[in-house]
Amino acid sequence: MAIDGTAPSPIRIMRCQNDQGSYDRLVRNCLVSPPIQLPDNGSIRADFMLRGGYGYSYYGDDYFVWEVCGDDLAWHSMVYDTWWTPYTSIQYDDPPSEWSSLVDHYYYGGIDFDQLELSGYWHPYSGQTVRFRWTFVTDYNAPLGIGLCIDDLKIYHTLNIEAPENLQASLNGCEVVLSWDQPGTGEGKVREVDYYRVFRDGSQIAQIDGALHTYTDDRVNETVHAYYLIATMDDYYESEPSDTVSVTIIPATFVELSHDDGSAEFTLGIGVGQTAVHYNYGQSIRIRYIKAYIRSPQYHSLIIRVFDNDGAGGMPGTLLAQSQYSVSQDTEGWKYLGLQEDIVVPDGDFYIGTQETTQNSYLGLDRNSSGFSYKNTGQGWILIPVGEIMLHAFVQSTVTTEDNTLIPPALDLSNYPNPFNPETTISYTLPASGPVSLEIYNSRGQLVRRLLHEEQPAGGHSLVWNGKDDTGHSVASGLYLCRIACTGKHETRKMLLLK
Repeated sequence: MAIDGTAPSPIRIMRCQNDQGSYDRLVRNCLVSPPIQLPDNGSIRADFMLRGGYGYSYYGDDYFVWEVCGDDLAWHSMVYDTWWTPYTSIQYDDPPSEWSSLVDHYYYGGIDFDQLELSGYWHPYSGQTVRFRWTFVTDYNAPLGIGLCIDDLKIYHTLNIEAPENLQASLNGCEVVLSWDQPGTGEGKVREVDYYRVFRDGSQIAQIDGALHTYTDDRVNETVHAYYLIATMDDYYESEPSDTVSVTIIPATFVELSHDDGSAEFTLGIGVGQTAVHYNYGQSIRIRYIKAYIRSPQYHSLIIRVFDNDGAGGMPGTLLAQSQYSVSQDTEGWKYLGLQEDIVVPDGDFYIGTQETTQNSYLGLDRNSSGFSYKNTGQGWILIPVGEIMLHAFVQSTVTTEDNTLIPPALDLSNYPNPFNPETTISYTLPASGPVSLEIYNSRGQLVRRLLHEEQPAGGHSLVWNGKDDTGHSVASGLYLCRIACTGKHETRKMLLLK
């Protein structure tokens, strides 16, 4: 023990020197620290300040060793300056002439002692009572410096808190309810968290007690939001952010347009090129959100496109919008996607679709209905004969009545192919729920086939006419009329059967 007014922790230091301010030949002096109880978890590292000089050569004449001893009562080397340096490109040098950190001064071959974890990389010392030992060894040659001075041993402890797990979000009206599981330590142990910080769209919105594992956000506006959590202990130690969950709150003034029944019997696979689903609201609308059923979450890219219907034969034409999304979810299901900006379609007739990529997320295909979904592999748009691509559009009418109520969508009727032989898919959109009648007449106005007479919900529907009458006989070639009636409205479409 000695007095040194320049010491980092004034004024007492530990030193190995003689009365002349140098050191002696053929010594092996050891300095041992008092017992130190280490924490039982987290990352633990040690450092100390040193200065001195003892002049060693390539063969390591004079040197010091820094060791640690735990519950096993065996000493293990942490730094052995003459043994470490031959394996690096670092030039041999004395300890620093001015007080410096051991970590800062000795940096060998990419092994950064600042990252030394006593609980991990070399020895599992967490939770043990340890002692440190410094051994200074000299040979028979004449001393070449002031010896070794040591001060300010410090143990650094960092808690490794895992992120909150299994974050989930659900909607209760316009409220978002979050729930999650308590994080661990990285070693499978549960941690007592002081508080959680809740983030919405990258900004903190709440700080809640660590004993709670649910939070309700009741200040949410109507749009797409992303949430994640960070766990905090001792007002200092923080976890990494949890997984991010997204929720979409659709304004009540928006209508969801769809043609599928919500069940994915099949996957829209490789080689489809471009896809498009046809929608016709019958009046001016704006499109803000898209809803896609992701069938293969192992892929993570999705390009959504919105087309006008001004292509040849009413097919997709002008590209109105294109957005690329990163789709991250562990299970298949619906994904809500917000367009970068509202798209206004004056006549309400449009297509939404995708562009296939190498990392494209595959979409669900509903095999229970068909007639509105198309694909284009480079040879023009063709109908997907069996199945609807599970892409929905949320639209808002730009036309309002005097009391600002929305005008409902128009009754829509179409069929494909036309001409046909021997069957065609008849697709229709109902403006409201109610009784629906769908019938086939010949050119003389005689009823040929009653295809439908039942209650149905609003939205898109389709069915197939196989070219047979009510008795099961095939009808002759010629012109036929398809007539639909619903809630006081009716539409008629001409169809040509060519055999």
